[in-house]
Amino acid sequence: MKPDSWIRRFASVCIARPLNAIGVTRLQLIATRLLLGVLAALLLAVGPAWFSMAAALFLVMILLERSDSGLASFTKQASPPSDRHALIYGSLSNALVFAGLGVGMRDSEYGLTAIAMGLLAAFGVTALPWLVKRLEIIDGARSPEFDGIAGLEPEDVLLLAPVALWAGWAEGVLLVTAFGAGTFACALYLTHYRKFKSN
Repeated sequence: MKPDSWIRRFASVCIARPLNAIGVTRLQLIATRLLLGVLAALLLAVGPAWFSMAAALFLVMILLERSDSGLASFTKQASPPSDRHALIYGSLSNALVFAGLGVGMRDSEYGLTAIAMGLLAAFGVTALPWLVKRLEIIDGARSPEFDGIAGLEPEDVLLLAPVALWAGWAEGVLLVTAFGAGTFACALYLTHYRKFKSN
C-alpha cells in the first residue's frame, strides 16, 4: 500500500468517492486508464500539434491511477489479482505514452534517436513499479519506498510531464524520462541484485 499522500487523498475524495457513488467498478477504472493511455500515445505519436490534448489525457490518467486505491477500498475490490491487473495496465499505459512521445518527436532535433529515447523511457517507467513491487514482496510492504516530501510521493514527479508538455518542453520531458527513469531502474536493480537473484 502506498503512503497516503495529499494527491492520493485528493483523488480518493474527489474522484474515487464520486465514481463509487455512480457504480463505477475498479475494473472499469483500470480499463479507462488503459484507454486514455492508448489515446494519449496515439495523439503524441502524430506530432507536437496534439501534445496539449495528449497531456490532458495523460494528466487524467495519472489522477485515475491515484484514485485506484481509494476506489478499491470503497468497493472492497482490493485483491492480489486486481492489484496485479492495476499494476500491469498502469505500467502499460505509462509505457505507451512515452513511446508515443518518442515517435512524435521524430522531427525534433533528436531526429530518429527520439524513438529510441521514447522506448528507453517506456522501459524505465515500466520497470520501476515492477521492481518496487518485487521488493515489497521480498522485504515487506512499503519497505523499499522512499520518504516523500511535503506530502508528495516520489512517483508524483510524473505529474510534471503533462505540465511540461503544455509549457512546450517536450524535448526536456523525453530526455529526462529516457535517461532518468531508465538509469534509476537499472540502479535499483543493481543495488538489490542479490535480493532479486535469491527470490
